[in-house]
Amino acid sequence: MHIVTIGGGNGQSYLLRSLKNLRKNHPSLQLTSIVSMSDDGRTTGKLMKVFDRYLWVHLPPPGDLRRPLYVLSWAENAADLEASMEEILNIDTKLSDLTLRDYIDWLRGISLSRRVEIEKKYESILDKSIPTDAEKVEWYKRWNLLMAWLFSAYDYSLESVMNAMHDILDVDGQVIPVTYDKALIQAITRDGQIIRTQDTISNHPELYTGPIDKLELMDDSKYAKMHPAIPSLTHGADYMIITPGDIYTSIVANFIVDWMKEWIAQHSAKLVLVMNPTNKWWEAEGLSADDCIDILEWYIGRPFDIVLANSLQSSTDGFSDDISVKWGEYIYLSDEMKWILAARWTKLYEADLIDTQHSTYRFDAVKVEKAIGEIVLR
Repeated sequence: MHIVTIGGGNGQSYLLRSLKNLRKNHPSLQLTSIVSMSDDGRTTGKLMKVFDRYLWVHLPPPGDLRRPLYVLSWAENAADLEASMEEILNIDTKLSDLTLRDYIDWLRGISLSRRVEIEKKYESILDKSIPTDAEKVEWYKRWNLLMAWLFSAYDYSLESVMNAMHDILDVDGQVIPVTYDKALIQAITRDGQIIRTQDTISNHPELYTGPIDKLELMDDSKYAKMHPAIPSLTHGADYMIITPGDIYTSIVANFIVDWMKEWIAQHSAKLVLVMNPTNKWWEAEGLSADDCIDILEWYIGRPFDIVLANSLQSSTDGFSDDISVKWGEYIYLSDEMKWILAARWTKLYEADLIDTQHSTYRFDAVKVEKAIGEIVLR
């Protein structure tokens, strides 16, 4: 069985963790992850600005790619690897002073013998560096830096970066950027206001003059095309799962890339939506669960065959402090939408999916694994 997941990096990584667990009992399960490439904020955006300002090169955002890569890694110590992947560095060193030898020394979760193998295999680029003295290593994520370093070492080839990351992390499955091209986004509000870039859409509520009406590629990105290998790498897939994530900036951002909508419309795989348990103020403020389904189906160009939705409401305490929710609220399918889904033969699965011990809204990997297993293995 072959499952393709489509989304951003954060929400998708949680779902992939469940699918990886499911694969332990079903080793023939094949996983392919397609990741949006519109991120330009926080530590990722900081690194992108360095490449743009000093090297005059667009660095494809490494942040969202990083998470699916490490979730699907078969490194010896996955917990240590994940911790190192998320670690933010703040050291008194210039970017140009770091080489692959330094990054190999930082490979926590990977055995010493494996590090020696990596060093030998990548000997030809071992001592290259990012050619700028303009920036110190301050507030960068360790593995974003590695991917940026590889991008520089491989003459700005994202394909070469992804091949190297799959190899270094021993990734079992495929992680694919939705496009190799620049794919920055802008939102158009209902009254015509334009809010440019993902970071601004997500983090600057003062610019909103109304709810989002449309998402599109920015002028310098409007020719972005689907990764050319997606059709061949997903041929014969049984399920395509739209993962949880910010509705516009993580999910819809994939389907405004040229040819993505056409590809998914003609694919024979069953289309599954794992619904967000909450909306998110500003970007999704006021949207109901029903609205989210309608918006996604419009951008994707076909109805869902299956919808998996959370049925458990927990406390909303802490929503205002969490960057992924920001004062959001729980959303549930209305009785009317349930009737509409049934009328068009969309199967609905509702289950308690929340990790109530550690979060107010994040999914529990074991609960989701059980629910997905019931859907795809029945």
